[in-house]
Amino acid sequence: MTRIDFYSLAEGSRGDRFLLTCRLVERIHQLGPGRQAGKGDLANQASQDLPVNQPGGASLPDHDSPGGPSAHSGHSNHSGQENPRPPRIHIQLSDPVLAEHLDRLLWTFDDQSFLPHGRIGQTDPELTPILIGATPLDDQDQVLINLDPGVPPGFSRFERLCEPLDLDPAVTAAGRERYRYYRDRGYPLHHHQIRL
Repeated sequence: MTRIDFYSLAEGSRGDRFLLTCRLVERIHQLGPGRQAGKGDLANQASQDLPVNQPGGASLPDHDSPGGPSAHSGHSNHSGQENPRPPRIHIQLSDPVLAEHLDRLLWTFDDQSFLPHGRIGQTDPELTPILIGATPLDDQDQVLINLDPGVPPGFSRFERLCEPLDLDPAVTAAGRERYRYYRDRGYPLHHHQIRL
């Protein structure tokens, strides 16, 4: 069953759900799958989601056990074993203007970070683990980040669904509706209050 996490910006946080999404994508991409012994899928690893403080005041959940090596395709860890590829992430965003905004923000939000991403139809999905678009590709089933106001179609095929929310009243109200939808259907729900 899909694990569903709601990430709400705390009062007084700088930024919005788009910056929060950038931080979530960065964290998921850096930590990747396979960092916990005996836990091969993201849904199981997500059980370790506890907020951890990051430099610069950000508090984001650790999607894996702390202290392990970063997972980047083709790199070896200190034991000489090759790390698995970072998870494939689909960012659900139907509005093309907002998709363009997020695309630009993912390139510029942190000059120390590189997140290989692109918009569906404008990039090669085989070479791009982070895709932005209105409809996930058929082979995507790892991580879905929803920035649309409604419940994303086909979310249940994903191991994990992330719902970033900011303090905008319309965003909060739509998030509450989605929360009720998932809860009423028996999905495991987790809430994290995040300060950026």
